[in-house]
Amino acid sequence: MDATSSPPPTESPSSPRRRISRVTWAGFGFAAVLVALAVWPSADGPRLVPKPTPPPLPPIGETGYQNTAESQWVGVSACAECHSEIAKHYSQSSHASALGEVSPDAEPPDTEFDHAASGRRYRVYRKDGRLRHRETIATENGDELVLADHPVSMVVGTGHQGRTYLVDLDGFLMQSPVTWYADGKRWRLAPGYDRGDHLSFERPIPVDCLICHAGRSESIDGAYHRVKVHERQIGCERCHGSGSLHVSARRQQADTDHAPVVKDDDRTIVHPGRLSRERLESVCAQCHLQNNAAANLRNRRLGDFRPGQRLAEYRAHYLLEESSGGMTVVGHVEQLHQSRCYTQTKTLTCTTCHDPHRHVAQPEAATLYRAKCLECHQPNACGLPADGMRRRKVADRCATCHMPQTTTEIPHVASTHHRIGIHDTVPDHPNSTGRRFSPGTLKPLHDLSHLPPLDQDRCLGLAYRQLASKQTDRELASVFRLRARRILRRTFDAGLEDAELMAALADLDQASNPADAGRTAARALERDSELTAQDRVNSLAVQANSLIITEQFADAVPVLERLVRLHRNAGAWLQLSQCRMSTGDIPGAIVAAEQAVSIGPQRPEIRTYLARLLRQSGKLDQAKQQQRAADVLNRGRRGGPARIR
Repeated sequence: MDATSSPPPTESPSSPRRRISRVTWAGFGFAAVLVALAVWPSADGPRLVPKPTPPPLPPIGETGYQNTAESQWVGVSACAECHSEIAKHYSQSSHASALGEVSPDAEPPDTEFDHAASGRRYRVYRKDGRLRHRETIATENGDELVLADHPVSMVVGTGHQGRTYLVDLDGFLMQSPVTWYADGKRWRLAPGYDRGDHLSFERPIPVDCLICHAGRSESIDGAYHRVKVHERQIGCERCHGSGSLHVSARRQQADTDHAPVVKDDDRTIVHPGRLSRERLESVCAQCHLQNNAAANLRNRRLGDFRPGQRLAEYRAHYLLEESSGGMTVVGHVEQLHQSRCYTQTKTLTCTTCHDPHRHVAQPEAATLYRAKCLECHQPNACGLPADGMRRRKVADRCATCHMPQTTTEIPHVASTHHRIGIHDTVPDHPNSTGRRFSPGTLKPLHDLSHLPPLDQDRCLGLAYRQLASKQTDRELASVFRLRARRILRRTFDAGLEDAELMAALADLDQASNPADAGRTAARALERDSELTAQDRVNSLAVQANSLIITEQFADAVPVLERLVRLHRNAGAWLQLSQCRMSTGDIPGAIVAAEQAVSIGPQRPEIRTYLARLLRQSGKLDQAKQQQRAADVLNRGRRGGPARIR
């Protein structure tokens, strides 16, 4: 979730009004800041003709299991009381290691390395029992300007492919730019950071990211990335559902002489192996379905999904027709669905090959997976000569040829392609080729005919908005945003006015009609309880931007003050500083600008702005210090004397 911010003005404008209008889009950068936060709405003002009441969504289907609605989480330790052997094997699995506390003794060795594009140096080291990541840049005289030096608190990933590190800054969960790659066994910058103006320690890690990297987490007080993690590992209840009813029933049984519960009739806990293929795959698809775009159904969220239910009852997924078919890290489900092995049987599914309770190491895995293939295919069905070099080279391991390791959209990482088939050549990911593609059209991955037509349109519009946020090509992003706006405007005018749709339209309208976008964002915020943390932050951002553009600086201050309590972002603090300055609150403006520098210390434009404020307040020594740092950073960007040592 990258957050970026354009430079504020580096020279005094002729008037406070002009000063604010120039930095509104810049210092804020929030339309850009929250590109991956995606989704918002906008109204055309009051209407005289009442809108029709939209039809309700189909209700969530019954699962037959009691714990989809009436149970509480108990944690892995409670499950392990009875299922100790399963828990022992599971503790070695990738799911159990998805998110962990950093143990300095278990982490890769200390190092230092340079990043040429940004002119910065990174150091990984241990101090006072903590693993720390440090970012510096060399000054003209050879000294180091320290930009950031933070202890890392959590690590994402098992280390099989890499390890990503998280830091807690002011109570907000952020990503470190430094990652450990198993390929080459080295420390380097994380995916998305390999650029001259990268985000340093500014990339937020919200609850939405942790859905696939933690067992259970929640937003604190509605903040975007103030997060409480209840259970780090992807535990038993993510697949079986909450366990309090089951645990209570079994403990009661143990305390009495009642006959044992017949396992086939136990409805207190979901047994994924007894679900239909679609419902079983819905459990896996929470994380292992990565299509081009997706949208929550009206007033439903992915976090509300429970094992046993259909994921399609909460979320609509889309694929981009005419896309390249390049590999993605978690695109396993849709790839599997493209396989003849899948389409020509009603039984092949994720757990056909994967035992979710244990990690299968090589060479056992090769033998196990080959045996799975031979349950349907005969050994002589392979088209390669039995004594041929290629077949001998792979030791008759079917998956090596038919589910090859291939490049992904994340540098240095390869993953197994889950489209079982003939892979003479595996296409590179489109982003790696530099080749431009036609815009294409989004098509639903699953049948959405059960949804009312307005909701089908709503989901498609939101999906295009999300797709636009993923584009590096501005022209493609513009095409998808225009499609999203056209579809969502039509849907809104026809009567759908849920908070998420209004939040999306506010974003899409702000470039062409910022005043109207601000009003729509305010309407979305009136339904605060219906907003996700992401939608809430986005709507506050749009509302603040609208107020600043229309010169309502005093009204923008409380909006921005709420925004910075929910999201740690240099651009938002910079705007708050400028609005306070315009209302005569110079001390408050300095405090906000200092916070902006603290969050984005690598941004010379913010330091220059703070230096100007400090000079105006007579704090000349502090002003010189900030301007000197800004000059060092500017020279580093230009590849001048502030070079890497």
